[in-house]
Amino acid sequence: MLAFRREPGFVCVVNLSTDPYQLPEHTSTLLTFGPIENARLAPDQAAWLTI
Repeated sequence: MLAFRREPGFVCVVNLSTDPYQLPEHTSTLLTFGPIENARLAPDQAAWLTI
């Protein structure tokens, strides 16, 4: 898992594992590179979120 935050309130989350990852609490999803199901990011995928 790799995650970083950037102002004003953006978070990038990259799932480098083999298991789905529970996304942090966020207000909206800006961009994804793969499916998000039940607020879980699939393996080898990334998402940009607003918090």
